[in-house]
Amino acid sequence: MILASHWDYFDGSETRPVPKDSNNITDVEKGECKRWDHEDVIAQCLLGQCLPIETAMDMDEFPTAEEQWNAITTCFTMKSVYTKADLHQAFLNMRCPKGGDV
Repeated sequence: MILASHWDYFDGSETRPVPKDSNNITDVEKGECKRWDHEDVIAQCLLGQCLPIETAMDMDEFPTAEEQWNAITTCFTMKSVYTKADLHQAFLNMRCPKGGDV
């Protein structure tokens, strides 16, 4: 994402432009919002290409690349914690049989 210049859409540093007056939006402001929306969709597509299909299908409920990234990070961090605990317990359960040769 850094190479494609879209990482800012994931970490939230590239925020959607907000018009100064929401009742009187200028053409320049419309153009900036449209450009941001376009670039955010590109970031979402790039992200979707790197995900398992099951995970990518769940991302439709998140409207921006930043929200999708946060959901994915949260989901896989939790899975990582459980996997780490499971592996740790499996290691602790490993024993050499009585009279066995290590």
